[in-house]
Amino acid sequence: MSFRQFMDQYSLKLVGGFRSNALNRQSLNPEADACLLNVGLHHPIILQDDSTNHVCAVCSYKYNKFKNENPNVAYKDHPVKAVKSSVRCTQCERYFCIKRGSTCWIDWHTKVQFWR
Repeated sequence: MSFRQFMDQYSLKLVGGFRSNALNRQSLNPEADACLLNVGLHHPIILQDDSTNHVCAVCSYKYNKFKNENPNVAYKDHPVKAVKSSVRCTQCERYFCIKRGSTCWIDWHTKVQFWR
C-alpha cells in the first residue's frame, strides 16, 4: 500500500460518514454580477433609428415586484411606474431612465440588489 492510499483510507476513517450541513446561500443574479464588471465600459447611448417604446430595466423590475406583492393596488397608487426610455447602455444593452431624481443607471451599475 502506498503512502497516498494509506492517507486516503486514514482520512476516510477519520471523517467517516460525517457530512457538514449545506449552507443556505442565495444565488445572485449572474446578469447583475456581469454588469458590475468593467463599469468604465458602460456608457449611455440614444440610437437615432431606435424606438422609444423600451422600458427602463430597473423601473420595470421594481414595478413588477410591487405589482406581484400587491395585486389589489391600482396602477395610479403604485410607488414606481414602468418608465419608457430610449437611453441604452452600450455594454449591457439594457434601457434605463436617465432623468432628474432617477438613480436607475447608477443603481443597476453599482448595486448587486439594484431594486433596493
